[in-house]
This record gives sequence, C-alpha cells and structure tokens, in this order.
Amino acid sequence: MTPLGRLFSYDRAMLLLGLRALIRMSKYDAIVSSHLSFGAPLAFLRGVLGIKKPPQYMVTFIIHENMHKRLPFLRIAMSGVEIAICHSRYEAEYYPKLLGSDAKKFLFIPFGVDTDVLRSPTNYRDEGYILALGQASRDYHTFFDAVRNLKYPVIVVTSQAALQGLNIPSTVKVLPWLSVKDFIKKVMASRCVVVPLQNKSYSSGQVGFLAAMALGKAVIVTKTPGSVDYVDDGKTGVLVPPLDVQTLKENIRLLMDDPRGCLRIGELARQSVEDKFSERIFSRRIFDLVCRKKSPIIER
Repeated sequence: MTPLGRLFSYDRAMLLLGLRALIRMSKYDAIVSSHLSFGAPLAFLRGVLGIKKPPQYMVTFIIHENMHKRLPFLRIAMSGVEIAICHSRYEAEYYPKLLGSDAKKFLFIPFGVDTDVLRSPTNYRDEGYILALGQASRDYHTFFDAVRNLKYPVIVVTSQAALQGLNIPSTVKVLPWLSVKDFIKKVMASRCVVVPLQNKSYSSGQVGFLAAMALGKAVIVTKTPGSVDYVDDGKTGVLVPPLDVQTLKENIRLLMDDPRGCLRIGELARQSVEDKFSERIFSRRIFDLVCRKKSPIIER
C-alpha cells in the first residue's frame, strides 16, 4: 500500500482511481463521488494542488471513528470539495466543527432505498417472529438481553462477526446475508423488524430500517443521530433509547401482541418512504443540486 493510501486506509486501487479522475476531470462539468473511500483520494489531491473546478460533490459523507486520526488529511481533502452530502442533520452540523470547515459545504439529504425493488408481495403470511437486521454498528448485546425471556421466535440476519462473544438466546435463529428475494420474504413474514444500533455520531442502519419500512413493516430502531430524521416515533415506527433493555423489551412486546397495530404503523412507514425516502427522490435531489445548483428543502 502506498503512503498516501495508508493515510486514508485505502488500498492502491482507490488512490489510482483518484489519480485517473484527476487527469480526466477537466472533461466534465462536475464530479460526483460516493463515500470517502472513493471521493477522498481525489479531493485530497485537489486540495493539495488548489484545484476548485470542476466542483466535486461527495455523497454519503460519513467519518467513522477509525478515521479520526486522519482528520488533518480530511481537512485538506475538504478544501477540494464543493459540497459534502450527509444523511443525517446531526452529521451536517457536526462535521464542519470536527474538520474546521465552512458549514455551507455540508448538506443534509436523506438517504433513499429502491422502492421499485422493495415492493410488498400480496401473498405473504405473518409468521409471528421478530426480525433483526444488519451488521455495521449494531447493538445485538442489548437486543439479546431484551428478547432473552420473551416467548416469541427471533430471526437475526447478520454475520457471525457481528455476534462474536455474545450469549445468543435459544429462541434466536441466525441467518447469513440473504439474496434480495429471500430478504423480502423474511421481512414480509415477520411481525415487526428491530434494528438495534450503537449510539454513534455517524449514520448507520438506514438501509435496513428503510427497507423494512418500504415493505410496510413496523420497525423498532435505536434512537441515534442516524435514525431520528427517518422514523416518526409512534407513527411510522418506534424509537428507543440506546442501551435501554427494558424499553426495548416493552416495545417489542407491545408490537408483537398487536398485529393490527403493526399493520397500521407499517402502512404509514411504507407511505413515508414513498413520499420522502425513496431512491428516486434521493437521486432527484442530487441531480437538482449538481446540475441545477438548487439546494433541496428537507421538511422535518
């Protein structure tokens, strides 16, 4: 790995991608990159060389904890960026302070999922189990403590790495990553979906709980900076405090014992994704920002 690659914890391919983009970028009106791993090498080179045109837009701008020791290099990279798009309001306000950058460079645009793919099949049956999803920044320790003495069956879709060292209750069945088709089947057959999150300063979990919401499922999500902009507590889902085993257990029990309530919340959740958090709306907002220089207005 090259020295510059090590600065960002990227492999050589990412740095070479940045160099190739640097050579070719004069042919384009704008550059749109997704995630730091793709956009930061180019932005760093632009910052070092003082290049401002064409403007670079970085989508899904997330600084994980393991990047904090590289903040000096990210500060240089930000000098080469026009707009950094964050997927939570908290991040859009926090990152300018963390990086000492102009707050106008950071913009909140909600993440979106593909509602054309995530459509509810009509021939499904509620099999009465709890479904928990995801790997990154998950808090399965709290989740397992919450379901340990409950009577309901539980399915967890995650990797073994996310469960390392945890005491898994006997009612829990663990499944590896599923195909999209099988994922939809598992979500639709569940009564409610739980996405237990660690309380981080960066976005996580949105793909999981938005997918479940798009499929019309009632979700229980840990209240974190990355979830509060998407779940209307008590209406389109339930938000629970981090590390609160008892509150999580009580809300799981309430939903599992109220199938009609789950359907009601799930339908409101599905409509909210259609109206505000679809991939189509997300893409349109990016297009308007980059091509029309029009900042989106995001309703609370």
